[in-house]
Amino acid sequence: MRELASGKTQRDACSIVGMSESRASIIINSELFQVELNRLRKRIEDDYIENEASKQSMPYHSQLLGEVQKSIGTIVSLRDNAKSEQVQQKSALEILDRAGVKTPKQAEVTAVLELGPGVEAMFKSALIELAKIKGVPE
Repeated sequence: MRELASGKTQRDACSIVGMSESRASIIINSELFQVELNRLRKRIEDDYIENEASKQSMPYHSQLLGEVQKSIGTIVSLRDNAKSEQVQQKSALEILDRAGVKTPKQAEVTAVLELGPGVEAMFKSALIELAKIKGVPE
């Protein structure tokens, strides 16, 4: 299928995969094969377009990568030397964020609570009472 999607003839594709042209013709003319072939051609086209766009933006990308170290230095300098404590704090948080450290607000906490038999029975009783008050049948 890749051979056909990349523009090879049916004869060339059959030669590569070792299949007779008559057998390949039956497969190629099936609706499922045509759907998959079109999907693969679209993917190849999309990849080509993405690669070309990436090539055109490369000079800018390289230039921006050259600025990374200077930008990090600026943030560190603000953290260490700014007169405003708020600027120092924001700079420190920015460094932590870029390093992948989560703040307490962002951190996910998973806790498992194991209840003893008495506590479990108490919760079950309370839920039954609450259901009665709300009018939910048992």
